[in-house]
Amino acid sequence: MVIAVIAILASLLLPALGRAKDRAREAVCLGHVRQVSLAMIVEMTGVEGRWLEEPFLAHWLVRDFGVPGRAWICPGAPVRPGRLPWAANAPENAFMPGAVDRAWTHPRWVRSLRLRWQDKAWSEESLFPGDAPEDRAGSYAINAWFAWEAWNDVPNRIVPEAFQRESDVVEPSRTPMVGDGQYHIAWGRATDTPPRDLHGYGGFRGPGPNIHTYCLARHGSRSFPIPQIAPSGRPLMGAVNMAMADGHARRVALDDLWQLSWHRNYVAPVRRPGLP
Repeated sequence: MVIAVIAILASLLLPALGRAKDRAREAVCLGHVRQVSLAMIVEMTGVEGRWLEEPFLAHWLVRDFGVPGRAWICPGAPVRPGRLPWAANAPENAFMPGAVDRAWTHPRWVRSLRLRWQDKAWSEESLFPGDAPEDRAGSYAINAWFAWEAWNDVPNRIVPEAFQRESDVVEPSRTPMVGDGQYHIAWGRATDTPPRDLHGYGGFRGPGPNIHTYCLARHGSRSFPIPQIAPSGRPLMGAVNMAMADGHARRVALDDLWQLSWHRNYVAPVRRPGLP
């Protein structure tokens, strides 16, 4: 009789405890994305002229981006051993995307930046201090429209979507800077379609890192286990934590990602792609 009562009490308490732990992890994560976004804002504040002509984020990308112990890890998506099943045959030193419950990892971060920036007029050896760690990891992706010059591979190529000046950010409370993501960067567009896989274990999720990078059912209301394939034409379950350009951070439902102001002259769709 006593054992039966204990079993009943456990069945009632365990779900509540699980929800409490989930909310606690989400709260810590919310603080982390805000901390990362504020670091970006500090780097960008006071930059004279156009952002595209300044390596304003270069020092931060080399020095702080994805460095262990600097708020880059969501408690619900830590660095985990092993590899995603679909990337099992990737080289040992390759970038490894994250998933709903694991962080992305990059074992050659500084070397990859050095190679990417070798033809940039502003790149110089002083950008790469000898003590900068190579191994980087994170649970978050930054909005790459804020750092077009750092990630653009074509010299002197400027696109109208890129934020070129602080005045280009006309809706800072709706303009995301960093949030839960499978990759380390993403370029969001209104025409991006969501992935069918909301946990990141299903393999290739779409062309290039765009809004689908953030489509992970990491927080908010969602079922467990997360379905392998999200139902087509229906609302997406779950949410992610996002930090905005005005310094505040909040939870954003996956379907509402398309209503954020991702780049210059962004026009939000009436409803996200894929919904009737």
